[in-house]
Amino acid sequence: MTEQSKAAAPGKPTVEVSNQTSKLMPKRKLWTHLERTYKQRDEPIIPSCVETTIQGWPVTLLKYKGRTHFTFTPTGRAGEISEAQFLAAFGSEDPEFVWGLVSQLANVGAHSESPDVEGLKFALAAVSGMAPRDPLDALTCAQHAAVHSISMMYADRLADASPYTLDMAREESSLNRLLRTSSALTAALDHHRNASDRKIAAAPV
Repeated sequence: MTEQSKAAAPGKPTVEVSNQTSKLMPKRKLWTHLERTYKQRDEPIIPSCVETTIQGWPVTLLKYKGRTHFTFTPTGRAGEISEAQFLAAFGSEDPEFVWGLVSQLANVGAHSESPDVEGLKFALAAVSGMAPRDPLDALTCAQHAAVHSISMMYADRLADASPYTLDMAREESSLNRLLRTSSALTAALDHHRNASDRKIAAAPV
């Protein structure tokens, strides 16, 4: 018997053990969740660009790598609101706050390859229509608009779901949670506004 083999017990097959390096299976890259999501794709990513008008301003919306970027270009034409008026419609005089809020609203809603122009216009109209008086008002109104948009998405899914199925139960549960969140935001907004309107009377000592 050679060194490469072992004698097996009677009735059992002989197992040959070779000193030569056996062929290993090629190692595969085990992608983590983030690497699997954001790894470099072979095909080039083509940005999608849309031009529109919001509040009379020419606006360019650019969607790249899942994010919507925008450029407002005031022209000073008649009937066009000023930047100060635009900021005031969102309850603040701070451009950093207002443009940051607009950026967040631009990325809420339908996740398509092109910018959601109608969704952004609706969200901005909804927030300004609730007439926020301070930044906290504006944040609550923006959350209200975002929750409403997502609620309508789940309502559409619920309408298309097959009756008495797991899909229908899941969409209905998600929609109910969103509607409760919307009611809570309404109550929080009313409480904040009523608290700011409440006059504190100083009793004479």
